[in-house]
Amino acid sequence: MNKFLLIIFLSVFSIGLGTSQSIDEEIEFKYIKAKYLLDTERYEDAIKAFTSIIKQDQNYADALIQRAKAKYAMAAYKGTKKDVLLFAEGMGMNAEALMLLGKADYKMGNSAAATNSLSIAGQLIGDDPQIFEFLGNMYEEDGKVDSACAAWRKAAKMGSSKARISAKKACGDIVEKVKKKKSKIDSATLPTKTKVEKPTSGESSEEDVKEEDTRTEEQKRRDADDSLNNPRKGETREREDDSNTEDDTSVEEDDLDENMPGEDNTPNTIEIDEDLTLIIRGQGLGKRKILDQPNILILADEDGTVAIDICVNKRGKVESAEFNSKLSTIAKKSLVSLSIRKSKDFWFEKNDYKEQCGVIMFKIKGS
Repeated sequence: MNKFLLIIFLSVFSIGLGTSQSIDEEIEFKYIKAKYLLDTERYEDAIKAFTSIIKQDQNYADALIQRAKAKYAMAAYKGTKKDVLLFAEGMGMNAEALMLLGKADYKMGNSAAATNSLSIAGQLIGDDPQIFEFLGNMYEEDGKVDSACAAWRKAAKMGSSKARISAKKACGDIVEKVKKKKSKIDSATLPTKTKVEKPTSGESSEEDVKEEDTRTEEQKRRDADDSLNNPRKGETREREDDSNTEDDTSVEEDDLDENMPGEDNTPNTIEIDEDLTLIIRGQGLGKRKILDQPNILILADEDGTVAIDICVNKRGKVESAEFNSKLSTIAKKSLVSLSIRKSKDFWFEKNDYKEQCGVIMFKIKGS
Protein backbone atom coordinates (compact mmCIF):
# COMPACT_ATOMS: atom_id res chain seq x y z
CA MET A 1 0.00 0.00 0.00
CA ASN A 2 2.80 2.41 0.92
CA LYS A 3 4.58 1.49 -2.30
CA PHE A 4 1.43 2.30 -4.29
CA LEU A 5 1.11 5.75 -2.64
CA LEU A 6 4.76 6.47 -3.36
CA ILE A 7 4.25 5.72 -7.04
CA ILE A 8 1.25 8.08 -7.17
CA PHE A 9 3.21 10.83 -5.41
CA LEU A 10 6.15 10.52 -7.82
CA SER A 11 3.81 10.60 -10.79
CA VAL A 12 2.08 13.78 -9.56
CA PHE A 13 5.46 15.40 -8.77
CA SER A 14 6.78 14.57 -12.23
CA ILE A 15 3.69 16.02 -13.87
CA GLY A 16 4.03 19.20 -11.76
CA LEU A 17 7.71 19.53 -12.57
CA GLY A 18 7.04 19.02 -16.27
CA THR A 19 4.28 21.63 -16.20
CA SER A 20 6.60 24.11 -14.46
CA GLN A 21 9.30 23.56 -17.05
CA SER A 22 6.74 23.92 -19.82
CA ILE A 23 5.54 27.26 -18.41
CA ASP A 24 9.12 28.56 -18.11
CA GLU A 25 9.85 27.56 -21.69
CA GLU A 26 6.65 29.21 -22.86
CA ILE A 27 7.50 32.50 -21.13
CA GLU A 28 11.05 32.40 -22.46
CA PHE A 29 9.76 31.89 -26.00
CA LYS A 30 7.31 34.78 -25.57
CA TYR A 31 10.12 37.01 -24.26
CA ILE A 32 12.36 36.28 -27.26
CA LYS A 33 9.49 37.08 -29.61
CA ALA A 34 8.59 40.29 -27.75
CA LYS A 35 12.23 41.44 -27.74
CA TYR A 36 12.42 40.83 -31.49
CA LEU A 37 9.33 42.98 -32.02
CA LEU A 38 10.88 45.75 -29.93
CA ASP A 39 14.23 45.58 -31.75
CA THR A 40 12.46 45.78 -35.12
CA GLU A 41 10.52 48.86 -33.93
CA ARG A 42 7.08 47.19 -33.98
CA TYR A 43 6.27 48.91 -30.73
CA GLU A 44 2.52 48.29 -30.47
CA ASP A 45 2.98 44.56 -31.03
CA ALA A 46 5.91 44.54 -28.60
CA ILE A 47 3.77 46.14 -25.88
CA LYS A 48 1.10 43.47 -26.32
CA ALA A 49 3.69 40.67 -26.22
CA PHE A 50 5.39 41.98 -23.07
CA THR A 51 1.98 42.51 -21.45
CA SER A 52 1.21 38.82 -21.98
CA ILE A 53 4.46 37.90 -20.21
CA ILE A 54 3.86 40.31 -17.33
CA LYS A 55 0.42 38.85 -16.70
CA GLN A 56 2.07 35.47 -16.15
CA ASP A 57 5.05 36.78 -14.19
CA GLN A 58 5.47 40.50 -13.50
CA ASN A 59 9.07 40.04 -12.40
CA TYR A 60 10.17 37.87 -15.32
CA ALA A 61 13.61 39.07 -16.44
CA ASP A 62 13.28 42.75 -17.41
CA ALA A 63 9.92 42.52 -19.18
CA LEU A 64 8.64 45.67 -17.47
CA ILE A 65 11.67 47.69 -18.56
CA GLN A 66 11.38 46.39 -22.12
CA ARG A 67 7.70 47.33 -22.20
CA ALA A 68 8.64 50.75 -20.81
CA LYS A 69 11.05 51.21 -23.74
CA ALA A 70 8.30 50.41 -26.21
CA LYS A 71 5.90 52.81 -24.46
CA TYR A 72 8.53 55.57 -24.47
CA ALA A 73 9.02 55.08 -28.21
CA MET A 74 5.24 55.45 -28.62
CA ALA A 75 5.30 58.69 -26.57
CA ALA A 76 3.29 57.02 -23.79
CA TYR A 77 5.36 58.68 -21.07
CA LYS A 78 2.98 58.11 -18.15
CA GLY A 79 2.91 54.42 -18.98
CA THR A 80 6.71 54.41 -19.24
CA LYS A 81 7.06 55.86 -15.77
CA LYS A 82 4.48 53.46 -14.32
CA ASP A 83 6.33 50.43 -15.70
CA VAL A 84 9.70 51.67 -14.42
CA LEU A 85 8.31 52.16 -10.91
CA LEU A 86 6.69 48.69 -10.97
CA PHE A 87 10.02 47.23 -12.04
CA ALA A 88 11.81 49.06 -9.21
CA GLU A 89 9.35 47.66 -6.66
CA GLY A 90 10.11 44.09 -7.63
CA MET A 91 13.67 44.19 -8.95
CA GLY A 92 15.18 47.42 -7.64
CA MET A 93 16.23 50.53 -9.54
CA ASN A 94 19.12 50.12 -11.98
CA ALA A 95 20.86 52.46 -14.43
CA GLU A 96 18.56 51.66 -17.36
CA ALA A 97 15.46 52.19 -15.21
CA LEU A 98 16.80 55.54 -13.98
CA MET A 99 17.49 56.63 -17.55
CA LEU A 100 13.97 55.77 -18.72
CA LEU A 101 12.41 57.37 -15.65
CA GLY A 102 14.39 60.56 -16.18
CA LYS A 103 13.58 60.76 -19.89
CA ALA A 104 9.88 60.17 -19.26
CA ASP A 105 9.80 62.87 -16.57
CA TYR A 106 11.64 65.25 -18.94
CA LYS A 107 9.07 64.67 -21.68
CA MET A 108 6.24 65.28 -19.19
CA GLY A 109 7.81 68.52 -17.97
CA ASN A 110 8.85 67.26 -14.54
CA SER A 111 12.24 68.97 -14.67
CA ALA A 112 13.32 68.56 -11.04
CA ALA A 113 12.62 64.82 -10.98
CA ALA A 114 14.13 64.36 -14.43
CA THR A 115 17.33 66.19 -13.46
CA ASN A 116 17.81 63.98 -10.40
CA SER A 117 17.29 60.72 -12.31
CA LEU A 118 19.31 61.70 -15.38
CA SER A 119 22.21 63.09 -13.32
CA ILE A 120 22.65 59.69 -11.65
CA ALA A 121 22.03 57.81 -14.91
CA GLY A 122 24.68 59.94 -16.62
CA GLN A 123 27.26 58.79 -14.09
CA LEU A 124 26.34 55.13 -14.63
CA ILE A 125 25.78 55.16 -18.40
CA GLY A 126 28.61 56.79 -20.31
CA ASP A 127 27.48 56.41 -23.91
CA ASP A 128 24.00 57.95 -24.17
CA PRO A 129 24.27 61.51 -25.50
CA GLN A 130 20.53 62.15 -25.08
CA ILE A 131 20.93 62.05 -21.30
CA PHE A 132 23.28 65.03 -21.48
CA GLU A 133 21.20 66.77 -24.18
CA PHE A 134 18.21 66.72 -21.83
CA LEU A 135 20.30 67.77 -18.82
CA GLY A 136 21.74 70.68 -20.80
CA ASN A 137 18.26 71.82 -21.84
CA MET A 138 16.97 71.67 -18.27
CA TYR A 139 20.00 73.45 -16.83
CA GLU A 140 19.59 76.22 -19.40
CA GLU A 141 15.89 76.62 -18.53
CA ASP A 142 16.92 76.87 -14.87
CA GLY A 143 19.47 79.58 -15.66
CA LYS A 144 22.49 77.34 -14.92
CA VAL A 145 24.41 78.18 -18.09
CA ASP A 146 27.77 76.74 -16.99
CA SER A 147 26.18 73.40 -16.11
CA ALA A 148 24.21 73.43 -19.37
CA CYS A 149 27.37 74.04 -21.39
CA ALA A 150 29.22 71.23 -19.61
CA ALA A 151 26.35 68.78 -20.30
CA TRP A 152 26.00 69.78 -23.95
CA ARG A 153 29.75 69.45 -24.48
CA LYS A 154 29.66 65.90 -23.14
CA ALA A 155 26.84 65.09 -25.54
CA ALA A 156 28.69 66.80 -28.40
CA LYS A 157 31.77 64.73 -27.65
CA MET A 158 29.57 61.62 -28.04
CA GLY A 159 28.52 62.83 -31.50
CA SER A 160 25.30 64.74 -30.82
CA SER A 161 24.82 67.44 -33.44
CA LYS A 162 21.89 68.93 -31.51
CA ALA A 163 24.02 69.38 -28.40
CA ARG A 164 26.84 70.82 -30.51
CA ILE A 165 24.55 73.49 -31.93
CA SER A 166 23.04 74.28 -28.49
CA ALA A 167 26.51 74.63 -26.99
CA LYS A 168 27.70 76.84 -29.83
CA LYS A 169 24.71 79.17 -29.43
CA ALA A 170 24.82 79.42 -25.64
CA CYS A 171 28.50 78.87 -24.88
CA GLY A 172 30.46 79.87 -27.98
CA ASP A 173 32.17 77.61 -30.48
CA ILE A 174 33.70 74.67 -28.64
CA VAL A 175 36.57 74.02 -31.02
CA GLU A 176 37.53 77.68 -31.11
CA LYS A 177 37.55 77.78 -27.32
CA VAL A 178 39.74 74.70 -27.11
CA LYS A 179 42.12 76.14 -29.72
CA LYS A 180 42.29 79.40 -27.79
CA LYS A 181 43.03 77.56 -24.57
CA LYS A 182 45.74 75.44 -26.17
CA SER A 183 47.30 78.45 -27.86
CA LYS A 184 47.42 80.35 -24.59
CA ILE A 185 49.06 77.46 -22.77
CA ASP A 186 51.57 76.82 -25.57
CA SER A 187 52.55 80.47 -25.79
CA ALA A 188 52.98 80.88 -22.05
CA THR A 189 56.53 81.88 -21.10
CA LEU A 190 58.26 82.61 -17.85
CA PRO A 191 57.82 86.20 -16.73
CA THR A 192 60.89 88.26 -17.51
CA LYS A 193 62.16 91.23 -15.61
CA THR A 194 62.53 94.48 -17.51
CA LYS A 195 65.77 96.34 -17.75
CA VAL A 196 66.13 100.00 -16.86
CA GLU A 197 67.05 102.11 -19.85
CA LYS A 198 70.52 103.67 -19.73
CA PRO A 199 70.68 107.41 -19.31
CA THR A 200 71.31 109.34 -22.49
CA SER A 201 74.22 111.22 -20.92
CA GLY A 202 76.53 108.37 -21.75
CA GLU A 203 77.32 107.81 -18.12
CA SER A 204 76.87 104.30 -16.86
CA SER A 205 76.55 102.91 -13.41
CA GLU A 206 75.96 99.54 -11.82
CA GLU A 207 72.27 100.37 -11.45
CA ASP A 208 71.98 101.09 -15.18
CA VAL A 209 72.58 97.47 -16.15
CA LYS A 210 70.81 95.82 -13.23
CA GLU A 211 67.34 94.36 -13.82
CA GLU A 212 64.62 96.25 -12.06
CA ASP A 213 63.24 94.28 -9.14
CA THR A 214 60.05 95.59 -7.56
CA ARG A 215 59.49 92.72 -5.16
CA THR A 216 59.21 93.36 -1.43
CA GLU A 217 61.79 91.91 0.91
CA GLU A 218 59.25 89.30 2.09
CA GLN A 219 58.56 88.24 -1.51
CA LYS A 220 62.30 87.99 -2.22
CA ARG A 221 62.82 85.78 0.82
CA ARG A 222 59.88 83.52 -0.04
CA ASP A 223 60.98 83.16 -3.68
CA ALA A 224 64.51 82.32 -2.58
CA ASP A 225 63.18 79.55 -0.33
CA ASP A 226 61.08 78.23 -3.21
CA SER A 227 64.06 78.16 -5.53
CA LEU A 228 66.13 76.16 -3.02
CA ASN A 229 63.36 73.62 -2.39
CA ASN A 230 62.04 73.38 -5.96
CA PRO A 231 63.89 75.29 -8.67
CA ARG A 232 60.95 74.95 -11.11
CA LYS A 233 58.14 75.60 -8.66
CA GLY A 234 57.72 79.20 -9.67
CA GLU A 235 57.56 78.27 -13.33
CA THR A 236 55.02 75.53 -12.67
CA ARG A 237 52.83 77.83 -10.63
CA GLU A 238 52.86 80.51 -13.30
CA ARG A 239 51.92 78.02 -16.02
CA GLU A 240 49.16 76.47 -13.94
CA ASP A 241 47.68 79.86 -13.14
CA ASP A 242 47.74 80.79 -16.81
CA SER A 243 46.14 77.55 -17.95
CA ASN A 244 43.23 78.09 -15.57
CA THR A 245 42.27 81.44 -17.04
CA GLU A 246 39.97 79.64 -19.49
CA ASP A 247 37.05 77.44 -18.45
CA ASP A 248 37.88 73.76 -18.61
CA THR A 249 35.89 72.38 -21.53
CA SER A 250 36.85 68.77 -20.72
CA VAL A 251 36.76 68.22 -24.46
CA GLU A 252 39.71 67.64 -26.74
CA GLU A 253 39.74 69.43 -30.09
CA ASP A 254 40.21 66.18 -32.00
CA ASP A 255 37.02 64.80 -30.44
CA LEU A 256 34.99 67.61 -31.96
CA ASP A 257 36.49 67.85 -35.43
CA GLU A 258 33.82 65.62 -36.94
CA ASN A 259 31.84 67.02 -39.82
CA MET A 260 28.58 68.21 -38.26
CA PRO A 261 25.79 70.30 -39.78
CA GLY A 262 25.06 73.84 -38.72
CA GLU A 263 21.79 75.49 -37.79
CA ASP A 264 19.69 75.79 -40.95
CA ASN A 265 15.89 75.87 -40.69
CA THR A 266 15.16 76.08 -44.41
CA PRO A 267 11.82 74.23 -44.74
CA ASN A 268 10.84 71.54 -47.21
CA THR A 269 7.06 71.63 -47.58
CA ILE A 270 5.36 68.50 -48.92
CA GLU A 271 1.66 68.51 -49.80
CA ILE A 272 0.38 64.97 -49.17
CA ASP A 273 -3.30 65.74 -49.77
CA GLU A 274 -5.84 68.41 -48.90
CA ASP A 275 -5.91 67.23 -45.27
CA LEU A 276 -2.18 66.79 -44.64
CA THR A 277 0.96 68.85 -45.21
CA LEU A 278 4.46 67.93 -44.04
CA ILE A 279 7.17 70.43 -43.16
CA ILE A 280 10.73 69.12 -42.75
CA ARG A 281 13.35 71.49 -41.33
CA GLY A 282 16.36 71.81 -39.02
CA GLN A 283 20.13 71.41 -39.56
CA GLY A 284 19.64 71.62 -43.32
CA LEU A 285 17.31 68.61 -43.54
CA GLY A 286 14.91 70.77 -45.53
CA LYS A 287 17.55 70.95 -48.27
CA ARG A 288 18.42 67.25 -48.22
CA LYS A 289 16.85 65.35 -51.09
CA ILE A 290 14.26 62.72 -50.15
CA LEU A 291 14.78 59.46 -52.03
CA ASP A 292 11.76 57.60 -50.66
CA GLN A 293 8.76 58.62 -48.59
CA PRO A 294 5.94 56.47 -47.21
CA ASN A 295 2.31 56.57 -48.20
CA ILE A 296 0.52 58.49 -45.46
CA LEU A 297 -3.19 58.57 -44.78
CA ILE A 298 -4.28 60.40 -41.65
CA LEU A 299 -7.90 60.77 -40.67
CA ALA A 300 -8.53 63.14 -37.80
CA ASP A 301 -11.45 65.11 -36.43
CA GLU A 302 -9.36 68.11 -35.31
CA ASP A 303 -6.94 70.58 -36.85
CA GLY A 304 -3.44 70.71 -35.47
CA THR A 305 0.18 69.63 -35.63
CA VAL A 306 2.05 66.51 -34.61
CA ALA A 307 5.79 67.21 -34.50
CA ILE A 308 8.35 64.42 -34.60
CA ASP A 309 12.04 64.97 -33.90
CA ILE A 310 14.20 62.88 -36.23
CA CYS A 311 17.92 62.19 -36.67
CA VAL A 312 19.26 60.91 -40.01
CA ASN A 313 22.58 59.11 -40.49
CA LYS A 314 25.00 59.61 -43.37
CA ARG A 315 23.38 56.78 -45.36
CA GLY A 316 20.06 58.62 -45.26
CA LYS A 317 18.27 56.34 -42.80
CA VAL A 318 16.14 57.87 -40.04
CA GLU A 319 17.85 56.48 -36.95
CA SER A 320 15.50 57.96 -34.35
CA ALA A 321 12.05 59.52 -34.22
CA GLU A 322 10.55 61.01 -31.05
CA PHE A 323 7.44 63.00 -30.30
CA ASN A 324 8.07 66.72 -29.75
CA SER A 325 5.42 67.91 -27.30
CA LYS A 326 6.55 71.55 -27.42
CA LEU A 327 5.91 71.93 -31.16
CA SER A 328 2.78 69.74 -31.19
CA THR A 329 -0.80 70.82 -30.66
CA ILE A 330 -2.18 67.27 -30.96
CA ALA A 331 -1.11 64.49 -28.60
CA LYS A 332 -3.64 61.79 -29.48
CA LYS A 333 -1.81 58.48 -29.08
CA SER A 334 -3.00 56.94 -32.36
CA LEU A 335 -1.88 59.98 -34.38
CA VAL A 336 1.45 60.23 -32.54
CA SER A 337 2.11 56.54 -33.07
CA LEU A 338 1.31 56.77 -36.77
CA SER A 339 3.46 59.89 -37.22
CA ILE A 340 6.45 58.29 -35.48
CA ARG A 341 6.14 55.14 -37.60
CA LYS A 342 5.81 57.07 -40.87
CA SER A 343 8.72 59.38 -39.98
CA LYS A 344 11.01 56.37 -39.72
CA ASP A 345 10.02 55.26 -43.23
CA PHE A 346 11.62 58.29 -44.91
CA TRP A 347 14.93 57.84 -46.73
CA PHE A 348 17.18 60.78 -47.55
CA GLU A 349 20.11 61.01 -49.94
CA LYS A 350 23.56 60.14 -48.63
CA ASN A 351 25.88 62.89 -47.39
CA ASP A 352 29.00 63.30 -45.24
CA TYR A 353 27.27 64.21 -41.98
CA LYS A 354 27.48 61.56 -39.31
CA GLU A 355 24.18 62.85 -37.90
CA GLN A 356 21.67 65.41 -39.10
CA CYS A 357 18.71 66.15 -36.85
CA GLY A 358 15.55 68.10 -37.42
CA VAL A 359 11.79 67.84 -37.21
CA ILE A 360 8.93 66.58 -39.37
CA MET A 361 5.74 68.51 -38.69
CA PHE A 362 2.50 66.81 -39.66
CA LYS A 363 0.04 69.65 -40.32
CA ILE A 364 -3.42 68.06 -40.12
CA LYS A 365 -6.78 69.45 -41.20
CA GLY A 366 -9.60 67.72 -39.40
CA SER A 367 -12.61 66.44 -41.28
